[in-house]
Amino acid sequence: MSSAPPPTAPRADILVRAARTEDVPGMLQVSNSSQEWLIAQGLASAKEQPPITPDRMGWFTKKAEQDADWDTNTGRIFVAEIGNLVVGWCMATLAWPPHLPDTDLSQLYLSAIYVHQEYMKQGVARALIGFLKTEAGMQHVELIRAECKRIDKLVQYHEAWGFTPVEYTGFAPDYEEKMQLFHMDLRPEDERD
Repeated sequence: MSSAPPPTAPRADILVRAARTEDVPGMLQVSNSSQEWLIAQGLASAKEQPPITPDRMGWFTKKAEQDADWDTNTGRIFVAEIGNLVVGWCMATLAWPPHLPDTDLSQLYLSAIYVHQEYMKQGVARALIGFLKTEAGMQHVELIRAECKRIDKLVQYHEAWGFTPVEYTGFAPDYEEKMQLFHMDLRPEDERD
């Protein structure tokens, strides 16, 4: 695998904040644009998924309305906007899916991150990750976990955002063939193993 692209400093005009109901149409556009990008990268399974239509966004609307803090383990959604235009979004939770191996560290799981194709390589994802790191610090989280399909560019992006690929030790069959697990250790250097 080739090395990660050089880090892109976020544009100064990117604002990251908690999602609101009125962000859902913009999130829909970002999601569909990201799906087009995945198809262009050769991810066959992305072709099988229908575009996300407004009627399928009800769940996101409900989440944007109800999750204003980290008191639930159902996750929170954050958007990145430039000039009131949603250009990226992510979802994270203090819980994690059961197929991931247990860890003793307090953690935040990045379950989704999307950037509109027209705003890629402008630091949108880096701004979202930076926001999550701040949120994680306020929640005394020691580790941010993420995973992605084993597509070279996706793996490289995660590495460029500060994630380290780690070996999968869970029970999901064929995980290592299809997916890459990442950790971002937020503990001070002298407290790490």
